[in-house]
Amino acid sequence: MRSRNRLKQSFSQFSYEHKRLDSHVNRVKKSAEELMKMLDNMGGKKAEKKEN
Repeated sequence: MRSRNRLKQSFSQFSYEHKRLDSHVNRVKKSAEELMKMLDNMGGKKAEKKEN
């Protein structure tokens, strides 16, 4: 019985930690996408100035 309990506890802890990790990864991905958009917008303005 105890080994089943330990296994269940370990599995629960593992799944909890990975849910949190997924949340953090999604936040980083969102931030990276926003940064890419900002840099693209800044690059577009510089390219337009150089052409004129």
